[in-house]
Amino acid sequence: MKIKYKNIIMTGGISLFNKNNIIHELYPELTKKHILEKININNIIKGIENNPNKVSAEFSILYALQKQNELQDKPNITILHTDTISGKKAAEINKKIFEKLYDANVKLIKIDYVDVNDKIKLNRALGNFMQEISSELLKYNTIDTFFAPIGGYKLITYLGYAAGSFFGYSTGYIYEDAIVLMKIPPIPIKIDIEALLTHLELIKKINNNLQVDINELNNKEKDFIENNSFFFEKVDINNTTYVALNAFGIFLLEDYLQTKKFVTKEVQNLISQNPEAKHFIYSQILEMVKKINSYSKGKDNSSALIGVLFHNNNYGFNYPNLYKGSSNGKYCFRALWDNDIDGIKIFKIWLDHNKYQLECNQIKNNPCLREKYKSSFLFELNDY
Repeated sequence: MKIKYKNIIMTGGISLFNKNNIIHELYPELTKKHILEKININNIIKGIENNPNKVSAEFSILYALQKQNELQDKPNITILHTDTISGKKAAEINKKIFEKLYDANVKLIKIDYVDVNDKIKLNRALGNFMQEISSELLKYNTIDTFFAPIGGYKLITYLGYAAGSFFGYSTGYIYEDAIVLMKIPPIPIKIDIEALLTHLELIKKINNNLQVDINELNNKEKDFIENNSFFFEKVDINNTTYVALNAFGIFLLEDYLQTKKFVTKEVQNLISQNPEAKHFIYSQILEMVKKINSYSKGKDNSSALIGVLFHNNNYGFNYPNLYKGSSNGKYCFRALWDNDIDGIKIFKIWLDHNKYQLECNQIKNNPCLREKYKSSFLFELNDY
């Protein structure tokens, strides 16, 4: 059965204002600053009907999906756009077009200004952009979500693809002149969580200080930086070389670093008694933290993310929350959790699927079991 996409997430650019496109033909004299107040959306729609190839890259994505019968009615569309006059106006006009032609629910998200002259600030801004992308993607499942990092700075396009790949989303690219849609599968990104978590204090130090003089590091730490260069960047400032987290390092690790995680003695024992599963457990906790934080930021969260974080609804109990993680063929990851201003509390972890199902049914049928977690004695989760 052919997949139809309900959720479209894209980065927005300014191709709408290209000289060979409809907007410029209809309003050649208007400045971008005042164009939104002067345009007539109905005139633009008529122009689109006559020549759909001359609108914008963002429109071409929607048009190509519709032509291929891969677009559901009333889609949800998110456009992440640059914080410039051109970027904002282009996104707002695309929004009007999508609402008019596709009866779409359109949300615009502003990407913070990218200062390319300050590498530390640049990394921070790009890392935050990747966090925004991941927050949007995690609201939806990979099956009916189409991700198109097509507009904006070229670096943003690349980082958007990296963020999408990390969570298993295919991406779309469009040849605008002919409106030919290309689908690019995600790159299999495998992160050595063990190496990262065994150097967590060093990573925290770099993240908290934004940068660290490389001469302050010992040889073992320098080797770790060299062997994991895809998370770090060396920056020369006034003849001194500093190490900083790059955009991908900020994207992957900042949530985990800044969130306190508490566990019960039972969870501590599970981790210590299953050393061969330790890598799997910690990598799952890292992903779990990212998803909980995405939900907790208060954005309109999808049923897909809610289904992962609150799988307890399937068992018919309200507390504690049940996280449905991944399986690797040998272990599954399921966890009872809660969160508050102090951090994330993990009451119980299962690695065996049959045991998890059996005990969740027991929790459902026994209010006393559920209540005991409210008074659980908790310990801060040890670093790897």
